[in-house]
Amino acid sequence: MSNILIGTCDYPHDRARYLSEFLTVEHHIGGLHPPGDKMLKGWAAETSEDFRHIWVASKDFIDEPRRGSERVGQALGHFVDSQQNRSLWGEVKARAAMLGAKTILLDTPSAFTPSPANKERLTRFALDWAKLPEGVNLAWFAAGFWEREECAELCEQLGITLALDPLVDPSEALPEHEKIYFRLLGAHGLRDHYSDDALEMLIDLCEDFEEAVVIFKTEKPIKDALRMKALLEGTAD
Repeated sequence: MSNILIGTCDYPHDRARYLSEFLTVEHHIGGLHPPGDKMLKGWAAETSEDFRHIWVASKDFIDEPRRGSERVGQALGHFVDSQQNRSLWGEVKARAAMLGAKTILLDTPSAFTPSPANKERLTRFALDWAKLPEGVNLAWFAAGFWEREECAELCEQLGITLALDPLVDPSEALPEHEKIYFRLLGAHGLRDHYSDDALEMLIDLCEDFEEAVVIFKTEKPIKDALRMKALLEGTAD
């Protein structure tokens, strides 16, 4: 039977209830405004050993500086092998370690296109200088024009867990990996919740993997996550 871990993007206000219901969370706030060391260590202390923290790499490391930014012209973002990027990556790993995160998510924007140069940068990063501690792995979600098959092949080569939204095109084949990371972004953008049929389909897809992480990043993520959990446990109305 597949190990299915259900959670949401970032904690809700009622963190105690969340921790009583779910065993994973994606800390997307880490990619925008990282919490302080004290808060990260506090989050780590209040969760069990079974809980799976997922840390999102900072936006400065993943994305290139925007036009008009004081950082334009610096060798940042898009896995450029530079002193600045290596320093940022060190900060990402340090915060993940404080939290006890076993997965660091690389959430690349559409500007990170499937060019040969970008594929080479990602490859060199993963193989040469990511240098993750034992027991910590990378996951990658590619926005934009990447084909699912080429992402799956690259992840297989680099030992990275592929993250994707399987319900964008349910007819498209999923990779034959042991682990998968599903990020649900909404039935139609970020406004619609998922039907029971869609969630049942999602559960069926999860069963093809030894482990499936399911993160809801929707308008009402808790509602979707609780409904999927109820369907999985057979307690849905």
